[in-house]
Amino acid sequence: MKFGPKFAAVFVSAGLLTAGAGVAPAGAASTATPQCTRQIQMKPVAEYSYYMMIPKSSSTVKCLLKEGNKNSGVVALQTALKFCYGADIVVDGDYGSRTASALHRVQMIYLFPEQSELWDGVYGPATANSIKFPWHRSNGEIMSTCTRRDGSG
Repeated sequence: MKFGPKFAAVFVSAGLLTAGAGVAPAGAASTATPQCTRQIQMKPVAEYSYYMMIPKSSSTVKCLLKEGNKNSGVVALQTALKFCYGADIVVDGDYGSRTASALHRVQMIYLFPEQSELWDGVYGPATANSIKFPWHRSNGEIMSTCTRRDGSG
């Protein structure tokens, strides 16, 4: 994935897209949204041999990750930030300030460029619906293809 000067300038200095009705900032949704606690395999299409690793709570993929979380759900998010958006972060399962900053940049530039109220560095429902995850081969190798959970984009 190639990035233009706009991304490079923001990425060096300190930067996310969803469409649909009823999108609320992660802070507003966090009281009702369960915490992501792990990552799971999800196939964009059932017949595909490849899959994405995405964050999940004990019951839903509509979950929340934020600074301070430490689990394999964070690994899925960090992997997406690194491999789909070029974030210079360590994939270690620890949602620290660098992960929050990288997600903020992705929210600002790619996911919600016209919706600054969603630039919070939190992985909530709006971000989950919009962010792209890398595909993995059946042997676990990360591919260069990234799509949303529904297989689009």
